[in-house]
Amino acid sequence: MFEKFKITDRIVNEVSIMRYITTIFWSVLLVNMLTYVRSSMAGLEYDPKGASIIGVAVGILVSLIAMAMGGKEGYEPEQNHK
Repeated sequence: MFEKFKITDRIVNEVSIMRYITTIFWSVLLVNMLTYVRSSMAGLEYDPKGASIIGVAVGILVSLIAMAMGGKEGYEPEQNHK
């Protein structure tokens, strides 16, 4: 009745790239929040530049670990719309 959705390789690649960008974005936000709270509790000065650099490094590390684990490649609507 309905044709199955066919996703091109380009869309799958864009979804994969957005997954990594989102991971890095949230890592930067969470590390900045953690650094702010830690520096506030310790009575130190908050350094958003250093926290952002650490956040990017953590995001890249998490993304590399996810790639090494061989997670699901792309979105497959056939499995979600039965």
